[in-house]
Amino acid sequence: DEDALVEQKVLLPCDPDGPLCALAFKLEDGRFGQLTYMRVYRGMLKRGDSLVNTRTKKKQKVPRLVRMHADTMEEVDQVGAGDIGALFGLECASGDTFSSSLKDLVSMESLFVPEAVMSLSIQPEKARDSNFSKALSRFM
Repeated sequence: DEDALVEQKVLLPCDPDGPLCALAFKLEDGRFGQLTYMRVYRGMLKRGDSLVNTRTKKKQKVPRLVRMHADTMEEVDQVGAGDIGALFGLECASGDTFSSSLKDLVSMESLFVPEAVMSLSIQPEKARDSNFSKALSRFM
C-alpha cells in the first residue's frame, strides 16, 4: 500500500539543494493575520512555493515570506537551509513539519512537553469571540 508510512529515524543533512524540510515552531497573530515562524532544515523555502504539511497532508502556497529583525520585518524571496523565516497566511499548528511534496515527507520529532504540575481554565471576555477558540486549537 503506497499510502502506508514507515516510521524511522534518519539523519537530515543541511542541504540547500535537497527537498524542503521546515518546522513551524512559533505562531502569533499579527496585524496581517497569523504569522508562522519557520526554521528551514533542508532545501529552500521560496515565496510562491507549494508546501505540504506532513501532519495534515494538505498543500498550501507561500504567499508572503519575511525575515524578522526584532520588531521589524524584511520582505524576502527565499529562506535557505539553516535559516529562520516567517510566513503569513499559513494554516498550521506549532510543531508542524513542511515538505516540498508528498513524495518527500519527513516529519520532525515533536518537542517533549513535561506533565503539567497545575491546571487552570480560561474563557473569552465575550462569548462571540471566535478568535479565542481558533487560537487555542493551535496548541491542542
